[in-house]
Amino acid sequence: MESEKIHVDENDEWTCVCGNTAIEYGFFPCDEQGNVVEPTPQDWTTNLYICDRCHRKINQATHEVVA
Repeated sequence: MESEKIHVDENDEWTCVCGNTAIEYGFFPCDEQGNVVEPTPQDWTTNLYICDRCHRKINQATHEVVA
């Protein structure tokens, strides 16, 4: 089974599986539980973003939905 991924266009603009974009609801750095964190090395160790519309967690490097 293929992993679910968000769409990333040629300008690196994200569109979540739910249709959310950075302009609509946005995406925020989060921990493994989906809690929003500050994007600092000590607070943000997961490389994950959370969609503020559907709460899917997205790996920034691979654009895969991880939960």
